[in-house]
Amino acid sequence: MKQHLLLLVLVLGCNWICSGTVFGAETHYVVLGGTEDSGSREFARELVRLWKLPGAVKDKEFHLDWSFAVHPKSRLEQLSEQRGDLAIVDAESAYRWLGEFPKVQVLTVLWTNWLQVISAHPELLELPPDPRLTLRMHPNTFPLAVVWGAQTHSGVQSIRWESTMPQNDETLWGLEETWVVLAPAPTQEIHQHLQQNPLHRLLALNPQLRQGLLETAPWMQMAMLPAATYLGQAQDVVLPMQRPVLVARHDLPEEVVSEVLSLLFRQSRNWQPHPLFRELKKTHNLAFQHRYTFHPAAWQVLGF
Repeated sequence: MKQHLLLLVLVLGCNWICSGTVFGAETHYVVLGGTEDSGSREFARELVRLWKLPGAVKDKEFHLDWSFAVHPKSRLEQLSEQRGDLAIVDAESAYRWLGEFPKVQVLTVLWTNWLQVISAHPELLELPPDPRLTLRMHPNTFPLAVVWGAQTHSGVQSIRWESTMPQNDETLWGLEETWVVLAPAPTQEIHQHLQQNPLHRLLALNPQLRQGLLETAPWMQMAMLPAATYLGQAQDVVLPMQRPVLVARHDLPEEVVSEVLSLLFRQSRNWQPHPLFRELKKTHNLAFQHRYTFHPAAWQVLGF
């Protein structure tokens, strides 16, 4: 009797965690995101919500659900072991680990995370490697901290680590400090701060810092953040950026891949799309067609 109960528990458990689970005539696929406050989990939840809207997809026999795995490499492992179907991983994780998982392939790159430098020094147009400056940095900007420490010969002495974005309190921003964060743009907290502090500005990195960052973090690229993204931003600003990646099992059915990508790339045409979905474009993948291994159905949709 105990053996039968154990077998039943294992079977029921597999229905929840195994990939491509069939319930009656319906097949459920699982999208894996990250921690509660991460963009990857927000994207996974929004993708599932969009999928369930009336008329969103042609084939109603396919259903999406979302789950999470805290570490990006764990998401890749779960897909490789068929304990998930799709996942969102950050650009650094994709660069470092995708090659270890031949059963996981890319569907598309996703939203843009910009390395944004907000300074209370109105005389600066670019951030120089100056040890007299104090940087407040989010942990997701660690590669720049490495370069900063090496080029200023100050280590981390001039860096203060902040796990959250500053609110609109001048004492939190600091009157003579520079904030560095990796986030989509425009970011609400930065937008509101620049409204209230018109002498503060968005800075580019000077050539020395920029070159050091690209050597330290080859998964990053330089791109142009358009003028007027933020109030008072009169010109385009060249900034480092990176894009997370949507990956899937290599044997995910082609019709599922096509439906997912079609849904994603339609969002930019919608009225007030979700911020993480509003700039998704097929053309963003062109720079990665030789870096990543794309799913065959994605290759066809993206027109490589």
